[in-house]
Amino acid sequence: MNNTLSCENCITRKLEALLKNICLIQGITIDQIKSKSRDRKILYTRHCFCKMAQFFYSASSSVIGLIINRGHCAVLNSIKQVEEVKEIRSFYDEIIAEMNI
Repeated sequence: MNNTLSCENCITRKLEALLKNICLIQGITIDQIKSKSRDRKILYTRHCFCKMAQFFYSASSSVIGLIINRGHCAVLNSIKQVEEVKEIRSFYDEIIAEMNI
């Protein structure tokens, strides 16, 4: 049981570091990502964080949602938006390029 908690904390720390890096690149704050803002840049950055967290860390939608104050359904929708909307996918690709991943 203790290993499970340790592993969850490890994933949470990694996701928080990822979120911090994405926000630095985009010039926005973590509080803006966690807000209800529908500003395009904030919204797209939020979508991209969800996709990266799922892709690079295999984090569950529930854990990702806890980091950004969203429910798991909103996280799943964000991931879908990155995969299906060309403009958001381009935004995602730009962030990936800036992060040198």
